[in-house]
Amino acid sequence: MPARTETTKRPGRGRLPVESSSARSSERLKLGLICVFLIVISWIVYGQILGHDFINYDDEQYVTENAHVLNGLNWADLKWAFTTGHTGYSHPITWLSIQLDTQLYGKWAGGHHLTSLIIHSINAVLVFLLFWRMTGEVWPSGFVAAIFAIHPLHVESVAWVAERKDVLSGLFFLLTLHGYVSYVAKRGAGRYLVAVGLFILGILSKPMLVTVPCVLLLLDYWPLRRATFTGGKEEVGRLVLEKVPFAIVAALWSLLTFIIQKQTGAVAEGVHFALGQRLANAVVSYGMYIWNTIWPQNLALFYPYPMTIAMGAVLLSGIVLVLISIFCIAKRRSSPYLIVGWLWYVGMLVPVIGFIQVGKQARADRYTYLPQIGLCLLVVWGVVELLRWRGSRQVLAVIGTFLITGLTALAYVQASYWQNSETVWNHSLAHTAENYVAHNNLGKAVMLKGRLDEAVVHFRRALEICDECSDVHNNLGHALARKGNWAEAVPAYQSAIRTWPTGPNAHNNNNLGIALARIGRSEEAIEQFREALRLDGTYREAHSNLALVLLQLGRRDEAVQHLKEALRLKPDDPQVKAQLKQLGVE
Repeated sequence: MPARTETTKRPGRGRLPVESSSARSSERLKLGLICVFLIVISWIVYGQILGHDFINYDDEQYVTENAHVLNGLNWADLKWAFTTGHTGYSHPITWLSIQLDTQLYGKWAGGHHLTSLIIHSINAVLVFLLFWRMTGEVWPSGFVAAIFAIHPLHVESVAWVAERKDVLSGLFFLLTLHGYVSYVAKRGAGRYLVAVGLFILGILSKPMLVTVPCVLLLLDYWPLRRATFTGGKEEVGRLVLEKVPFAIVAALWSLLTFIIQKQTGAVAEGVHFALGQRLANAVVSYGMYIWNTIWPQNLALFYPYPMTIAMGAVLLSGIVLVLISIFCIAKRRSSPYLIVGWLWYVGMLVPVIGFIQVGKQARADRYTYLPQIGLCLLVVWGVVELLRWRGSRQVLAVIGTFLITGLTALAYVQASYWQNSETVWNHSLAHTAENYVAHNNLGKAVMLKGRLDEAVVHFRRALEICDECSDVHNNLGHALARKGNWAEAVPAYQSAIRTWPTGPNAHNNNNLGIALARIGRSEEAIEQFREALRLDGTYREAHSNLALVLLQLGRRDEAVQHLKEALRLKPDDPQVKAQLKQLGVE
């Protein structure tokens, strides 16, 4: 007697036959094993990061030098998380996750890495289950998820603590899509609100998710097949109207993000790049992301923005983009996954492709974390369709095994470069040219290890590339000061102030004041300390340093006033207490 069958419904696929309970158990086992496999390969690649350190690029702002994070979870800092534009973004859910990590692990970098790895592993499973739910295809869905789990381009998002926003927003993005699929399967206000709520949590983790409404429309076309285009304008209008709440949230958060980045100067950094240059770089970046997906070599933490972009590179990349677009459009009816995957990739990159330039990087590997899913979808389903002949399963299995093994090995090596600041910046310098950010941060890393001569070399090389970089001048001043070359440190600190008149010059004036005092130019030093206090009256170190110089000049009463103010700002400062006691002041 044949096994009894029954039917079940998947979104967009109508009623599919499902075999008896034994067959369902076999399918559940298969799904479970694939989920376990995805988790295992994620940990094979990234397990090493539990022993890695923080990186001296944004990790200071996100964790190691951020008092609002180091305090852990508390009401005051929770309020800060929802109101701050620190780092140029508003992403309170990301701040809360990092605060929770600090509450649990303190400043142990491994704990922060552990959380990111757990989230990434969950994301890989969610990618698999999402496409399986929508298409009913087990192995293509599993392969897309496997590439997502271990592709070298994703190392930056997982191995960099400051990029918690990538994996966390990815989690809520995928949960949003799952929620939407559940809503499509059985429509109801409750399921719809769950999907919208998950989207809000995602966009509160990283603003890049503003393209989600468009992704949902793509899924309506394929694989959910809600947009058949046979119902005319009424059908399309209904689907678009359904996305309006998502679009409103996206629009409001886009506006807020732009305002914050204008206020913090993140957008201003890219203003000097002309529109034509930005468009050319965007075209080349689209092409480079595709190339690095196929051939993930020579990756770097920071890619310097080129002052001149070769027209040949723009034309080649542009031709590739146009040809792929034409092909996907031509095949949109017979192979709808092609246009869906392509528009997923192109569309999700729009907020970070550089039409509005934020920062000084040309592109960044982390930007591909979610957009690359579209490319993988396009390629995997395309290959499966292309190889539909007898025995093709074995061919696909061999190809898949080879690719996953190779990508796992490449990603493992790529993750190893993230061991600490020195290793990651040395790797970046090995694969990029004219990279002043890498030289500057490598100089900072070796300076902290006492290798001052090496640090000076890197800072001077960075200044050869970017003479207007205030932070590099300041770091050079620090290195020279530590070497005892105070006379050379003075012009470095002066250049830091000159090149960024609106920057953190309270600190720069204080540094310059110390250097001037060290070489006996006391009156000039006093002027710098007073300027620092004019810019920031609560600058405790400037009060203390000014007091010391005033004491050297015999101006005791003025010095005592500044020491008292320094003690008021930090009542438990033992050094200031000792100085006041020595002066006979209680």
